[in-house]
Amino acid sequence: MGRLLFSDAHLHLNPVGGVGARGIVDRLVKEGFWFVGLVSLPPYHYGFNTPTLSSFEKALDILVSQAMLLRERGIKVKLLAGFHPAEVDAYNKQGLGLEEVYTLAERVLKLVESKIKEGVIDGIGEVGRQHYGTSFGRISVSEAVMIRALELARDLGAVVHLHLDQSGWATCHLIDMLTGLVKIDRSKVLVHHANTATAQACIQRGLPVSVPVKHDLDRTIGFDGEVLVESDFIDDNQRPGVSAYPWEIARVVNSLIASGRISEEMAYRVMVDNVVKFYGVEPP
Repeated sequence: MGRLLFSDAHLHLNPVGGVGARGIVDRLVKEGFWFVGLVSLPPYHYGFNTPTLSSFEKALDILVSQAMLLRERGIKVKLLAGFHPAEVDAYNKQGLGLEEVYTLAERVLKLVESKIKEGVIDGIGEVGRQHYGTSFGRISVSEAVMIRALELARDLGAVVHLHLDQSGWATCHLIDMLTGLVKIDRSKVLVHHANTATAQACIQRGLPVSVPVKHDLDRTIGFDGEVLVESDFIDDNQRPGVSAYPWEIARVVNSLIASGRISEEMAYRVMVDNVVKFYGVEPP
């Protein structure tokens, strides 16, 4: 089959608090990466601590500049921006009321909408709900933001990444119902960072999933459905390697092939074919 190509369906880059594109692009090229799904971080990760639309505009500028550096080296990139559920908690703790947080999120999604229409970014992500303990009010706001994002993605024909609790059947049953109510093409809705039980339940409902490289990868990529693989690299010098480095995808996949736990054909399907199908990107 020749040299296997690799992709990372969901990662973050931070040239302010981490290494940024310049710090990883040589390694990505060396390992044979052809595609990256680059997802924005909350503005405060870049030092923009005031919860205003201006902070999000600056964060988007950084996102676009990071993509440019990757593309210059021949790596295909799709860009996503959204309103992370952790932002709901952070801005509420800063003193914004829950209604103010939701209003800000709506303005951010309008900004994302305009950038998608301009062809600057390609999708919405990540949105969803918290996977840790928080207040009921913050969860409600996060879910309202997720519903608005799904409606927007439906209208734009754009992809969306969902950040959710990993509760297996319960998580996927809810998203199954929600996508039906919103009437969005579920092939555009990616359940991000899915554990084994959640991945299996979502695939049974026709929902694409992105599975972390460290979680039973030989089991999850063998599911008969649209599975992608992610590092969810956070790019934070204070937490190096969280949650994984992108090149760990190449290391793990090559190891699984060498041990006979997956075939090269299966690896190619996940690393290339499923990426082409979900993101609508031209194949390498």
